[in-house]
Amino acid sequence: MAVSFRCIENSSVIRSFALPDSDAENAITVDTNAYSGLTTYYANGNPVVIEEVGGTTYIHPEDVSDMDQWTEMASSKTAVVAGSKEGDVDQGKITMNSGTVTYLIGSSSGSKSAPSYYHVKDSEIVMNGGAANNVIANYSITSGNGAYETCRDMLVENSKITIGGNAVVGYVYGCFGYTAIDNRDILIKDNARVVWTSSNEAAVTVQPAEGNPFQAVVTGNDIGTAVVTASYTAEGKTEKTQITVSVGGDFSVSVNPSAVKMGDTITFTANTDAVASASNADYVWTIDDTVVAEEMQSSGKTFKVKAAGVGSASVQVVYTDMYGTESIGNAAFTVEAPEMEITVPESVELGKPFKASAAITNVSGEAETLGITVQTYEACEALEALENDNEYMAVDVPADGEPAVISARMEYPAKAGENGQDYTEKTIRITVPKLSGETIYLNTTNAKEKTIKAPALIGTLYDHMSFTEFSVRDDEAAQVR
Repeated sequence: MAVSFRCIENSSVIRSFALPDSDAENAITVDTNAYSGLTTYYANGNPVVIEEVGGTTYIHPEDVSDMDQWTEMASSKTAVVAGSKEGDVDQGKITMNSGTVTYLIGSSSGSKSAPSYYHVKDSEIVMNGGAANNVIANYSITSGNGAYETCRDMLVENSKITIGGNAVVGYVYGCFGYTAIDNRDILIKDNARVVWTSSNEAAVTVQPAEGNPFQAVVTGNDIGTAVVTASYTAEGKTEKTQITVSVGGDFSVSVNPSAVKMGDTITFTANTDAVASASNADYVWTIDDTVVAEEMQSSGKTFKVKAAGVGSASVQVVYTDMYGTESIGNAAFTVEAPEMEITVPESVELGKPFKASAAITNVSGEAETLGITVQTYEACEALEALENDNEYMAVDVPADGEPAVISARMEYPAKAGENGQDYTEKTIRITVPKLSGETIYLNTTNAKEKTIKAPALIGTLYDHMSFTEFSVRDDEAAQVR
């Protein structure tokens, strides 16, 4: 609580005090300034009481209990002056029990163009409750406090201010401006103060507004909600007023794993404290491409999908708190393409069968389950596919010593518009086995002739290639003795 005093004592001017006749007829005078919007209630030296009933602040003479004769005060920008607008008063007293005002002033409040003096002999302000932004012993609401010949033209001889109970006050002043007080007595019991707190400072912080402790400035730091409490304690009793502040905005979403391959389970997590404390129903997760990823589980701040196809996609989560404030998080991810490798012998003999196999890597799970297919095929005329899958035979030797080629084609699910195929190949060197000679013995007595066969390799090639021609030369295939 800020307390400021400015007082000038030892008056050399003594005046007599009496309530002017023009003000005596009216217990309370109401004046509204159209420019500033301030409504001022002049007690004109009469003891007045301020109190709140049913949420409305009223002012009335101390001895008037009939509410029909009370004056209803404006809801904002109000001032209560113990003295009068024009002239001196002998005494003035303001008692505030409840309600809200902007100013409580113990002096009179004159016009700077008037030649008269504005004095109050005995002034008293008592706050037992309620709230006032400013409590001032001597202050002119209308004059501007700068047009008098001396500060003693605006004089309060004896001023007493007492603040206690459960009263809440922003600032307390003795003299304010070009004014004077001879004797002042200001008692502020240290049990009437406003304390602003936030239940979740990570989301919302709160500070009293500058110049007005009855107002606070809240700052949204992160997505979430906080209960802001204004509390004041008086004589061991604490009163509280609470409001809920909801902060929305954008938040990040983490992706695990960061490198994704087909078959992986991807977990998305909304990175905000508000998400962590909310119920599952507060979040709506969506994915923009169900070919790339299939939803598996949505549970509050976490969302799990299965990487089902190759390509890029994104997820979005919309978090809506109980007050309807929306916050949005987004995350993009890319599913990498599978890879394949062909395994074949480095070299094969002409006419002998061999196997070609393809292995799928960079996936999680079985390729067939993930919808990945691989097919090998001969990529040159020197090779021929056999009946068994992935089995081949070298049936010719490519010209100029070039190797034979085995290829493989892989197909996989992919984002629309993207190529879900891949190709790879391996080369194979084809060798020709050396043909061994055979000696045949003939005689003229009982073995004049004998059927001979071409080497087995030639027969094999003949079975697979109808255009194969072969011959046996006498010096290599038979000898006669």
